[in-house]
Amino acid sequence: MSDNQDHNLQHQLAALKDHGSTKGVLKKLASEASTGIVGDEKDLRRRKAVFGENTKPLPVASSFCESLKQTCSDKLWWVVAGSAILSGICGAVANGAAGLVEGASILVAVVAIITIVSFADWFKDTRFVELQGSNQEQSAPVIRGKFGATQTVSVWDLVVGDVVLLEAGARVPADCLVIESADL
Repeated sequence: MSDNQDHNLQHQLAALKDHGSTKGVLKKLASEASTGIVGDEKDLRRRKAVFGENTKPLPVASSFCESLKQTCSDKLWWVVAGSAILSGICGAVANGAAGLVEGASILVAVVAIITIVSFADWFKDTRFVELQGSNQEQSAPVIRGKFGATQTVSVWDLVVGDVVLLEAGARVPADCLVIESADL
């Protein structure tokens, strides 16, 4: 662990201690380890208004023009285009105007390949954004209301103060404070 990470950890532990450790944080959030939050509509609205909603921004798909610019920025295409121009000039010197055909055909092929590669990248990026949107529908078990009663809610419906139950191998759905653990 680096000195910076160690200092950051010490700072976080000191801040947790200043708030009364885990029990103090739960009390300040009007939550309890065994019962969670009240969890009625009024409580959920208040928590969302005070702390904000649990949202994750979707990545934005780049436009086709941005994909085209990115593909054109590859130095390999500049070398190939430069070679095509040089080939056209040499062909014109050796064979006249008919010698330009080889260089021009190479340039046309470069433009066609750049367009196809840009379209493939744009399509892949667009598809990735769509998959990210569908991948976001996950749920998490939480304790709300009655003692020990668990509910399964969407991770996007979690609010500050929810007591989330995690099992081995489960994804942590939001920033959390560990209340109790075994073999962590």
